[in-house]
Parts: sequence; structure tokens; C-alpha cells
Amino acid sequence: MTSKQLVELIETHFPNEPKQKIRTILSQVYNDFLYKTRLHTHRITFTTVKDQRNYDLFNAINSVDNREISEIEKVTIEGVEISRLVGEPETEDLT
Repeated sequence: MTSKQLVELIETHFPNEPKQKIRTILSQVYNDFLYKTRLHTHRITFTTVKDQRNYDLFNAINSVDNREISEIEKVTIEGVEISRLVGEPETEDLT
């Protein structure tokens, strides 16, 4: 079913609702569905700094396409997958 068909179907049940409002709600439902089913994934790349542990991922991803981070599946640096930290780091990061 296309977006146009969905709007027309909803209009039959809610004839007084503006088309733009229906489209906006459908878009929100679509995005929620993708988030909950993990059908949409996204990859970001940014420059790392030697000896820096913490990075502002929120600004890194928003500079790309204004999306929210829902989950980080893995981190790789130069093709090497970085293990997840379990517990506290051995040394405190002062940067």
C-alpha cells in the first residue's frame, strides 16, 4: 500500500482531518516502526583523536542527518572491532 493510498483510506474514516496532518502522523508512525523493528540502520564516521576516550556522538550524528542514536551495535577503528567496556575503566580519563 502506498502513502497516497493510506492517506485516502484514513480520509474515508476521518474526512475532516487535513491531509498534511494525516501525512505527518503517518510519517511519525513509520519512523517509530523502523526504530522498534530495527529495519533502518545508519553508519557514521568521524575523526578520532589519540588518547581520547570520550566523543560527542550526539553532535557527530546530528551533523550528518539530524537523527537520534537508538543503539550502538559496534565500533571499529581501522577495520578492528573494539570490545565493549564491561565495568569501570582501569584508569580515569581526565580529558
